[in-house]
Formats: sequence, C-alpha cells, structure tokens
Amino acid sequence: MYRYQILDHSADIKLKIEADSLKELFRGAAIALSEILAQEEDIDYKTKIGEEISLRSYDYNVLLVDFLNEILALSDIKNSVFKEIIIKEISENEIFAIIKGHPIRRFNREIKAVTYHQLEIKKVNNLYQTIILFDI
Repeated sequence: MYRYQILDHSADIKLKIEADSLKELFRGAAIALSEILAQEEDIDYKTKIGEEISLRSYDYNVLLVDFLNEILALSDIKNSVFKEIIIKEISENEIFAIIKGHPIRRFNREIKAVTYHQLEIKKVNNLYQTIILFDI
C-alpha cells in the first residue's frame, strides 16, 4: 500500500510518498506521476499499451529518479500515461518492471524531469518515504 500528497512549492511539483515496502514506494511514485500528467477525462481507456523497463543505477535514490524519468520519457514518446505498474524485481540498484497504460488526448501538466533535489528514501516507523521534486 502507498499514499502520496502534493506539497506546496513555488515553482515545481513537490510530492511526498509513503509506502509499506520499497516496491510499493516505486509503484506509488510512478502512479502519482501519471495522475499528475493527465486527468481521467483525457485518457482513452479503449486502447491499452505496455512497456518493459529494466534499469541499473547507483543506489535506491538514483534508481527511483531513473525509473520515473524513464516512465516520463515513455509517456512523452507514446503520448500516454501508465497507471498499472508491475514491479517484477527490485534490488538496491536494479529494477525490472512492466508498465501498462493508455493513450491520452492531452497532458494536464508538462513535467520536464524528475530531479534529485531533496531526494532521500528513508524508513520511518516501518514506512518507506521520500520527497520527489518534478521540474515543470
């Protein structure tokens, strides 16, 4: 289980995510990204697309940014959002996931990139949590 909230930020989109596991933290961050990118009424649910993502990075923090930036790039290239995130494998520096989604009519927000600013995955009271800043 995961939950997220959008925090106030003067210039960008700042997101706080909490989850029961690292896998859910990554999943929740990816779904939150898609929910920010497009509104429900702009999603074409008649057509479904899928992609595989396999990444290797320095550590969990870099891996999360790389994972979200890969989804952001695929969203842009495919003009789609991906709300079904299946993480098959995750370790300290590798992830293999299948993402499924739908084309959209238009983007609600333009996100240029996921940044490393203030990003630190930590475990507090048995919950994984982090702050993610999206550059808009």
